[in-house]
Amino acid sequence: MKYIKLETNGIGYRDAFFSSGWRIAFVDYCAAHNDIKSVTYIEKHLETEESFLLLKGKAYLITAGKGEKPEQFQATQLQPHILCVVERKEWHVTIFSKDAEVLIVENAEESPSLSFSLSKDILGVIYEKIRNEIAEQT
Repeated sequence: MKYIKLETNGIGYRDAFFSSGWRIAFVDYCAAHNDIKSVTYIEKHLETEESFLLLKGKAYLITAGKGEKPEQFQATQLQPHILCVVERKEWHVTIFSKDAEVLIVENAEESPSLSFSLSKDILGVIYEKIRNEIAEQT
């Protein structure tokens, strides 16, 4: 048996474990990457899914369909003990509260990805969808 302690030190994404084509990663709040004020792009993986499990705090998964460009932005608040799976080719980005911790399970070899820069107008729409919950903590 193997035990892996996940350090919560505000550095964002880090791999925790690899096995036979898949990996478990740990993500906590990082001001430079998943704070509501630092998110500037959205991405999608062309051939693989990605799953998110909330461990602590508040985190939002912002999705925007599977089109060539992101559209119809939706904000889903992750819930404890509920695995949220982003499908192949689905645009997504996460936004965390300062105390958030999330476990990610995905393919060890992430498929090719595309990213799309978010305009100030789109960021404003996202902010409006979640501002009451996240903005209090930033």
